[in-house]
Amino acid sequence: MRLLLAYILVFLTVLAPGFYLGFGLPTIHIGDILLLLSLPCLWLASDRSFQRLIFPPHMAWITSAYYTAVGYILFLTIVLIPIYASTLVSVSIFAVLGMFKPIVLGIVLYALVDERRRVNKVSNFLLFMIFAEVLLMVCQKYGYFGVNQWLSPMYRVGEFKSLYLLGDRVYGSFGNPNDAGTALSLLGTMAYARVVFGQKKWFLPSSVATVLSLVGCVWLAKTRQGTACLLAGCAVVQFLAIMYTGRRGWASLTAVLVIIGLIVGLFYLEADPVLAKRFGMFTGESVERESSIAARLALWPTVFDIHGMSLFVGMGMAARIGTETVWDSGYINTVICGGLPSLIGLLLIFFTPAAMSLRRMRWLGASHEDFWIFATCAAIFPPLLLTNIINDTLNISRIMSIPVMIYVVMAIRLRLEEEQWTAEWESDALLAPESWTDGRVTV
Repeated sequence: MRLLLAYILVFLTVLAPGFYLGFGLPTIHIGDILLLLSLPCLWLASDRSFQRLIFPPHMAWITSAYYTAVGYILFLTIVLIPIYASTLVSVSIFAVLGMFKPIVLGIVLYALVDERRRVNKVSNFLLFMIFAEVLLMVCQKYGYFGVNQWLSPMYRVGEFKSLYLLGDRVYGSFGNPNDAGTALSLLGTMAYARVVFGQKKWFLPSSVATVLSLVGCVWLAKTRQGTACLLAGCAVVQFLAIMYTGRRGWASLTAVLVIIGLIVGLFYLEADPVLAKRFGMFTGESVERESSIAARLALWPTVFDIHGMSLFVGMGMAARIGTETVWDSGYINTVICGGLPSLIGLLLIFFTPAAMSLRRMRWLGASHEDFWIFATCAAIFPPLLLTNIINDTLNISRIMSIPVMIYVVMAIRLRLEEEQWTAEWESDALLAPESWTDGRVTV
């Protein structure tokens, strides 16, 4: 039952459609309702204390940083309500509460899959989500099963629901091609880490998942940002492979060259003017005079002119929602809402697992069955830093849920390894001769 609930939560986090409630409230997804019901039920059914439930072992740094960063934004939003229009109040508060979704999902999953068998199956299910997302994007591109009439509009709620449904760029279940590309880049990096460091039986499905992630970014979503993030994540995995596996690392370098060749093949084989427009800059023949990336970066200096020194302390969520300028940057939107304290806190969520993983990888051999998950946590750090420059990933709870789910898998494996080492040490101590313990058996 626990494993089934974990599967449903992961599936709905990635693929659940949304519904606009109206009355000044934001979009809500089906998975959000199930998640809110799961947390109190788990607490009542679990023998863990509430503190241990919300601060799981080996996730204390992540959860503490998340609660502090988002809690500070919520505090500013409530305190500064009087200076903003009443129409922004409910939207702002619910928007901040929505930012808690990834960490709530993380602590619920941690409680559900706290055994090795369960965490292995959830890891495999995350790999399966790549196939499901790309399948949805293919159906959107070619209009299979009429998804663009009954399902796709639910993924992009609002007045622009028909945008991107012409087959040029599709947005999967995330309502935006760049967001779909970011999600695929994170999951694709995880898949490539399993290609290089995972068990042999998962080599083929992981390889196919990696290629499908790239196809989704380049051919379906046509997102330069997602493609760059996926290649950056795979490059980090490849660097770790060369460091820790030697010849095996060089062999997997061939796979990287094949993937890059696939990008070139897709570009030249697909006579698609939109693809040429967006990726033509790599051949020096871009149709765009000024790319959207350059336009977004050009807005960075103006944020200081508009908000001034308030950026250091933050101005609450209403300041971001009420502004006329759209800041397509997770860093800018975070400092507007919560200043430098919230930005540092959210960046720690990415940095801490990467640092923990690199430290653990020094003690584990590359052949260890858990090595791939530590390589993944280290490899998704650069893509997460990169995507927030030109995309508001930090404030999109559905995308933030993906690295949090990966961190949950890492934290559980760390705890299981620690318990195994402790059990072995206690067993050795009990069986040790008296000369080893000066006549005492110490446990």
